[in-house]
Amino acid sequence: MFLEIKDLSIKYQDFTAVKHFDLFLEEGTFACLLGPSGCGKTTLLRALGGFVKQASGKIYLAGEELTQPPEARPIATVFQSYALFPHMTVGANICYGLRLRKVPRERQAELLRDMLMRVDLEGYGDKRVHELSGGEQQRVALARSLIIQPRLLLLDEPLSNLDAKLRVSLRSELKQIQEDFAITTIMVTHDQDEAFELADHLVLMYAGEKVEEGRGQELYSWPQAAFTREFLGESSFYPQKAPERPEAWRFLKPHEKPAPGQLALDAVVEHCIFQGAVIYYDCKLTADDSRLRLMEINSPEACRPPVGRQVTIIKRQGKTA
Repeated sequence: MFLEIKDLSIKYQDFTAVKHFDLFLEEGTFACLLGPSGCGKTTLLRALGGFVKQASGKIYLAGEELTQPPEARPIATVFQSYALFPHMTVGANICYGLRLRKVPRERQAELLRDMLMRVDLEGYGDKRVHELSGGEQQRVALARSLIIQPRLLLLDEPLSNLDAKLRVSLRSELKQIQEDFAITTIMVTHDQDEAFELADHLVLMYAGEKVEEGRGQELYSWPQAAFTREFLGESSFYPQKAPERPEAWRFLKPHEKPAPGQLALDAVVEHCIFQGAVIYYDCKLTADDSRLRLMEINSPEACRPPVGRQVTIIKRQGKTA
């Protein structure tokens, strides 16, 4: 196993920020630490980088225990703020780590040319940081981390300072860079869509502990913990059954009959929540006044039941929580 975190705990005085945490990753994995604010994910990332001392536990990288200070670890970190030097050019920012390692100037120039090409910043070497867009600054921060050839790359919410549209467009770019360099990467995020798109391995955290881990689709479709079910998207709570996802239900169409054995529930539409291509409906069940939420995607306006409409809701066949 390439990265091993064993029984790691981190404390700030009397407060335990990370509790008995275990994680094992194969080389080349893109892992995301996902969870609400204050769950310990950034603290864990900082411990990996050597910026925070653990109270107990061990961290091994490629079979060697990590006990060195940050500058001596084969690890690079891209911080949320990017931490670029505004008085330096793009090239000087990217080569900063090489200068600290006393790499000859000729070799620095060679590595810089290659790196600028690989992160799509050719011709930007002499530009200043303030001349760059947010996405370009992010690529400079990535290039500065990657040029020192670390064994492990740590990303602390690297897309959070970008506007929503740019953040979405840069996800695939970030994933492509990680795959091109074949570098084991751990990213902290609180954005579920980001984690689902980027992560080979998703780790859900809450209150300093690992709640559940695995592929994003597995955690979403077959959550083992109540917190996982509640945190990863919406849930529709039906009282006689385990909670289901809103997409597990749909409205019965006019003149349609439920299939044999298909669950059908009479209800009244109480609220309609429009979110672009996705529409959520909160419905009150006729049988017992309990509530259920369902979701429709790209439904034509003429087919949307208005608030107050009597409807029949059926379970989509083949769908699970």
